Amino acid sequence: MKKLLVIIILLNSFTGIGQNFLNGGFEINTAVGNQINLSAALYNNIMTNSVSFGTLCNIDIITDTNFCGVGAQQGSWYVALTGGSTDAISLELSAPLNTGQTYTVSFYDRWGIPPSSAVYPFQIGLSATDTSFGSLIYTAPDANACVWTLRTFTFVAPGNGQFITVKIAGGSEGDTWCHIDNFTMQLPESVNSVAQNNEMQIFPNPFTSQTTLSFDEEQKNTTVQITDILGKTILQGTINGRLYVIDMSEKAKGVYFVRIMDEKRKVVNKKIVLE
Repeated sequence: MKKLLVIIILLNSFTGIGQNFLNGGFEINTAVGNQINLSAALYNNIMTNSVSFGTLCNIDIITDTNFCGVGAQQGSWYVALTGGSTDAISLELSAPLNTGQTYTVSFYDRWGIPPSSAVYPFQIGLSATDTSFGSLIYTAPDANACVWTLRTFTFVAPGNGQFITVKIAGGSEGDTWCHIDNFTMQLPESVNSVAQNNEMQIFPNPFTSQTTLSFDEEQKNTTVQITDILGKTILQGTINGRLYVIDMSEKAKGVYFVRIMDEKRKVVNKKIVLE
């Protein structure tokens, strides 16, 4: 059965090209079942738009509910890292950040026990390359045991890096083991301009063939465009009203972007993954 996993990313048409994670939910991979204690080479061969570069590289790609009794925060997959920078990964963005621009990133974490005996916080960086941590931009609170917890932070980009990096601040591969999932990025000003006036939702979720865009306000001559990960337009249409049906039944599995532009040139982008 096909499933649609929706990650909402709001962008502003007046601040340049919108940046978003190409595989922030770790759903684009070739794994078959859990992949445990992977070397960097094995992780990089399986995962798309994410690179492992830690000092030890003992990373896990997990799909089932054997750990903590609950699976991924969204979709089917999540990643587990060990501590003390022994595991570290980069997540590729669709475009480099703009130096001095303000961004907001959200993700989910949890402390995976057992076998962990100690908990340490995740650290997030911004890097120009996919194999170095770069500049520290955020240190999260300690992860909660076996409970997915939303982390959201705002930062001013210290450079124009195209990779968000992740590692655990302390500990070692022998005493801590934490999980991450569902990275998203947004421009704060676009949330204010669009969400206050013209919020859009997608339902049902998941769906097998068709889904519906729903707006708080009536739309008039609003353009909708669906593109693939390479920017190629797959579908395009015009919205007049509060509902619009998108038929993806004949489309291939993968990542797509739904782009909405109304008459006032306010833009909303939603990232969707069709499985």
